[in-house]
Amino acid sequence: MLLLSKEDIKSVITMKDMIEADKQAFKMVVDGTVDTPLRTVINGKYDGAFLFMPAYAPELDAAAMKVINIFPHNIDNNLMTSPAQTMLIDGKTGYVIAMLDGTYVTQLRTGASSGAAFDLLGKKECKKGAMIGTGGQAAAQLEAMLAARKLEEVKIFDLNEERCKAFAEEMQKGLAKYGAKIIPAKDSDDCIEDADLIITVTPSAKPVFDGTKVKAGATISCVGTYEPHKHELDPAVLPRASKIICDSKEAALSETGDLSDSDRRRNHYRRGCAWKSWRCDQWKDQRT
Repeated sequence: MLLLSKEDIKSVITMKDMIEADKQAFKMVVDGTVDTPLRTVINGKYDGAFLFMPAYAPELDAAAMKVINIFPHNIDNNLMTSPAQTMLIDGKTGYVIAMLDGTYVTQLRTGASSGAAFDLLGKKECKKGAMIGTGGQAAAQLEAMLAARKLEEVKIFDLNEERCKAFAEEMQKGLAKYGAKIIPAKDSDDCIEDADLIITVTPSAKPVFDGTKVKAGATISCVGTYEPHKHELDPAVLPRASKIICDSKEAALSETGDLSDSDRRRNHYRRGCAWKSWRCDQWKDQRT
């Protein structure tokens, strides 16, 4: 059995590779060639949760299981907020043939999902990005945004000001090849001001930005909402959105607090489903 570390995975795949792989994976889901049951979630103590996520691809003779555990307070102790492991299983024999660093796989896959959404749904000409949250998923989310569009700057906001500044400095160095300025924002309004692409990656149970201040034509990817009581997205965004697109209709309606309210579902969900992304186009003449 192969044991693949973060370094092993990084040596053979890039974020742009992952964005293309995610597009193909989503197409397989839409085509019905994979079996992806809803993940099982067990809530634990310390505001933690244990998530079990299986999948089976008959045409690839492969199955997989990812176990990821969400513990938001880990960040206060310099620990990962979403430690995980991924098992790759031989579809012919049932043997586990590889164990991968699931934390890095999750970061890559989830970041690339935002990258795929921005690549397919975002405006072609984007200059400014915004990201709210600096936890374990944030670095890959930021790189995916930069890989999808050539941005001049990205503003970062986190409730912990020191952590926000440290993250921005680290990313400015680590992602220098993309040529964008990474700037800590003073608050969420400052963060999303004039942003073409917006990512929220937090465990918040309440909206993390003012939806009325999102500019027309922006694309939003809300990453952190995976339980009905969590609401990163301001409901004010929904009436303005020209498209509401989720990575899974079934999962979104059972897990996503931003969409699970029955009134919102009736009024807004009919617009479609593929990635968790919102395109705000209040005025058609501003679209590009």
